Parts: sequence; structure tokens; C-alpha cells
Amino acid sequence: MKQDSFNQTAYRILLLLLGLAETPLTFEEINSRFKANPRIGKKISQDTLWLYLNTLKSIGCKISRPTRKNGFQYRLLYHPFNYFVTPSDLQILKETLSQVEENISYWDIIHFCQWLQRAFGHASNKNREDLASQFFAACRLMDFNQVEELVQDLEQWCQEHHLLNVQYDSFMNGMEDIEILPQKISYQRGILYLIGHRPKQENGTLLRLDKIKSVVPFSNPSLREHLLQQQLQSETFLIRILNCSMKEYETIYENETLLQDPDFDQHLLVQIKTDNDFLLKQKLLTSGYQFQVLSPQTFKKELQNSLHQMRQLYL
Repeated sequence: MKQDSFNQTAYRILLLLLGLAETPLTFEEINSRFKANPRIGKKISQDTLWLYLNTLKSIGCKISRPTRKNGFQYRLLYHPFNYFVTPSDLQILKETLSQVEENISYWDIIHFCQWLQRAFGHASNKNREDLASQFFAACRLMDFNQVEELVQDLEQWCQEHHLLNVQYDSFMNGMEDIEILPQKISYQRGILYLIGHRPKQENGTLLRLDKIKSVVPFSNPSLREHLLQQQLQSETFLIRILNCSMKEYETIYENETLLQDPDFDQHLLVQIKTDNDFLLKQKLLTSGYQFQVLSPQTFKKELQNSLHQMRQLYL
């Protein structure tokens, strides 16, 4: 008679490992899975569970004990049966992100970064948390998990033109309350911004989503109408890009017209229409191009002041 080679104990330990790799589990939840499994069909004792846990620990797993603080759950902190993230992998991920981030939506960026966090979380590197932190810091990526729900709300408020009162942790002014009519969400080099218009400011405003502490919609029909009209207005900016040919040039801003400089063959002229000079300022400063602002002169002066303030921070 052929003997059954199925090892019930090994199967249970494997099932326990797979369950804990999926999610933290209480003793009752572990037993529910064992009972529901057709090959097991019954519960195990606490002593048997300890035997299985000790077996997993003996082969390299790290499992935390259940406590009141963690909801009496067993948590798999580490196991050696997965892939290892190498320096070459990190470099490929960085290059992939740099190639695609300018051409995909911010939701694609959010989902890509959430996948990265899961990939780091399931890696077998013992220092995987440090690797993840270093990677996200090197790429200047914010924690998109913290703002995903806020993004969904802001999208709706932008579509419906809701006035918002935003509690904002400003780098320059500290915590402040800002009234804003949101226009759209924008992704720029690892950061999500809310673009909109504020009372008593002619130009648009950018707010970092990770600096927003709370948002409350409010009603003010006359202010809303005023800011809606402001959003429809745009100004023309003329920028000279130095030592750059038509073939070498890469787009700086979405609403731009590229011209050959009639005075200098080796330079280009870029005409840009926008209602948000703050965003344009960011785009120019991060473009890598040498440039001159030809008009308007007020924008040129603002840009010079911004550069002066940035220089003062590092003195």
C-alpha cells in the first residue's frame, strides 16, 4: 500500500507563514483559517501554535508577540524566503522613476510609489526599512499614503469650485489659515501641490499637500466669483533660453510657444502664458537651463528676490 507523503505539520506551518506574510493575525484568526482549510479542518491549541512559531523562528523568521497595544496580533517582522533588493535594483528604480514621472498622471505616481513601499516591505533585506527611507529621500518622494484621501477630496472640490479654508504649515510663516479657490493638483519632482487662487493675490498659489493639516469647505459667493474670474486671466512671459538649440530644448511649461531668438542664433525665446507665476518660477529654477527673463519686469524682480532669499538661507 502506498503511504501518504503529506506532512500535516509542515503544511500547517507553511499556512501560518503565508497568513502572517499577508497580514498580522490574532490566535483566534489563525484558528479560523486552520478550521476553514479543507486539509486541516480543525483548530489548534496555544501550545501547538507556539511550536509552529518557534519552528518559523528557527529558520530565520522574526515574529512579534501579541500585546494589548498591537491588538493581540502576531506580526511577521521578517522572513528570509523572498527577494533581496540590490544596489543595482535601486538604481534601476531611480532611473525608471526619472524617465516616467514627467509623462504620467499624479495618480500613476501615487500608485507606483505605493507599489514601491510594498516591494520594500516584502523584501528579505534586514535593513529594508532603511533602504526604503533612503530611496524615497534620494528621490524626494513624499509619503503618498498619507495624502491619498486628501487627493480624492481635493479633486472633487476643484471640479465643483469650492472655496476652502486650509490650515497650512508654511516654511516661511509657520502654521497659518489660508482661504483658497482650488484649481488643480500638480505633481512636481516628488511632491504633490494644490494650485489655486487666494484673495488679495493677483497670481496663483502652490500649497504642498504634505504641509496641509486640515481642509474645510466654506461658502462666500462673491469671493468665489471674484477668484473664478481671476483664474480665467493669464499673463504672457517671455524667457530667453541661453545656448540651446531647437533640437536640444525640452518643454518647461505646458502653455508655451518656442521661437528662434532674432538677436542671438545660439539662444531660444520661449513665450509662456499662465496665471501662476509661482509655478513658472519653480519650473524655470528646476529646468537646468541658463535663462533670462525678458518680460514682465515685475516677474524678473520677484525671481531675483527669490534667489536672494534662497542664498541667504545658506549663508
